[in-house]
Amino acid sequence: MEMAIVIFIVALCALYWVGRISPSVTRFLWQGLSKLLKLIHAPASIQQWTLKRSIPDNDNKCSGCKKCGGKCH
Repeated sequence: MEMAIVIFIVALCALYWVGRISPSVTRFLWQGLSKLLKLIHAPASIQQWTLKRSIPDNDNKCSGCKKCGGKCH
């Protein structure tokens, strides 16, 4: 049981860092989860929430501070 908990926590941390490093990968994962939820007839509110997470932000902000003086990379 402890091994399953550790694997789950490590997987969550890995997904977090993949999302920070490459947001396009996590968008793909959110889209896949949204399609899976639609396939299993999950509640519409959960489907919409995952679909909203998969849409990229168009706010033209930097993804993180790289101390570059306000210029995005």
